[in-house]
Amino acid sequence: MFGLLEEFGQAVHQFHEHYRDFGAEVRSLDFQLSGLKRGHVVAALMERLAEHCSVILGADYLQWHVSKELEDYESFRFVHDYTSTRILELSIERAGVQSRRVRIFSGEAPPKFAPHTDPPETPIFVRVNGVWLDEEKKRGDMDDEIPF
Repeated sequence: MFGLLEEFGQAVHQFHEHYRDFGAEVRSLDFQLSGLKRGHVVAALMERLAEHCSVILGADYLQWHVSKELEDYESFRFVHDYTSTRILELSIERAGVQSRRVRIFSGEAPPKFAPHTDPPETPIFVRVNGVWLDEEKKRGDMDDEIPF
């Protein structure tokens, strides 16, 4: 049973690593086929675990880290820099167990927009996983964009 669990752990790790750092190659047929093969290996091992009356419960989530720093001392440019890490939690349980609750700490999730600062002399810029967020427009600012 322990050998099967080790094999399962390695297969899940390879599956997770396959999708962890991908870019444009995600559209390639080879990349997608490789992912399907790895997923098939994981599914087959889960079936073998079920033969031993064991099941795998799990979930994945994003854990957020934020740094809030004064980036430019002359212009008082504050930057809130959010980065995420995908976390995978798995648990091996006896068959028949419906769920197991586990507390997680997901960190401080990023906002959808950069905050509107007043006065504008102390702007706050927000970067999420390397992408700068735009400031949310006020209702009055959007009136000229409404087509009616």
